[in-house]
Amino acid sequence: MVDREKRKESATRNRLESWLIRKIQTGALKSLPRYSPLRGRGAQCPEQYAWTLLAGLCTAGDDIRMRDTVKDDGRAFRSWVESAVAHAPQASEVWGSPLTQGFAP
Repeated sequence: MVDREKRKESATRNRLESWLIRKIQTGALKSLPRYSPLRGRGAQCPEQYAWTLLAGLCTAGDDIRMRDTVKDDGRAFRSWVESAVAHAPQASEVWGSPLTQGFAP
């Protein structure tokens, strides 16, 4: 039973780590506004905050409380990123459709 809980815990951690790494590598966080974490000081660059979360996941080790806190912060950050991306204006809304550029309505 303990092994099952341990595998579930590590799988959740790996998914969050994988998501953070993927977002950093693709540069998807660079276009987002500054992020204000619930338990943090001031607004931070989203990419910088993702690096902070990754470091927290790696250094949490066996400290269950610390690991849970970092995971909760990571989930909140992921939710914020996905919400910000979903509500961001599309390029066609900002610059108009590429098919109609240069033509007056």
